[in-house]
This record gives sequence, C-alpha cells and structure tokens, in this order.
Amino acid sequence: MNGIIFHDNTVHIGCSAEFIFEPELNSSPTPAIAQFTTGETAYAEILEVKTAKVTVRIGEYLNNKGIKVTEKVWRMFYDQSSESWNIVGTI
Repeated sequence: MNGIIFHDNTVHIGCSAEFIFEPELNSSPTPAIAQFTTGETAYAEILEVKTAKVTVRIGEYLNNKGIKVTEKVWRMFYDQSSESWNIVGTI
C-alpha cells in the first residue's frame, strides 16, 4: 500500500510530509494510507500529481485526542530547501 507520513498529529496548513512511494506524474487517483506522528492512520487518495504539486484527499479519522477529523482535500507543494512536501491549503 502507498503511504504518506505527516510530521504532526493531524493535517494542517504548514504541516510537512513525506511519501513512502514515488507519486507518478499525471496518474489516475491512487489509494494510500496517511500516518501521523502519534500513530493514527487514515485512508488517503492521491488525486492529482504535478511536478511540484500534489492534491490529496484524507478521509475521516480520529486524532490522538479521539476527536473526529472530517474528510478534506489538501494541496501540497514540494519545498526543495527542506526536501519535504508541505500542506499549503485546502480545496
């Protein structure tokens, strides 16, 4: 299974992440698993991949405090200086 590791306990603008696979440019939607630093996981779907931009849907999940986080679509851009993907907004 494809995966995305978020460097925080929830997804938010400014959060960084890394893919544990190489997203293919211009591919069809790809299922994945999102994992957070506190161990929680959520269903994810890579919707669009461009050169330095990825659009990903993160399904509903419970965060580390047991609070339900609703499904949302996020935009990510690659930051070469930190060599990581960063959440920059929602759709």
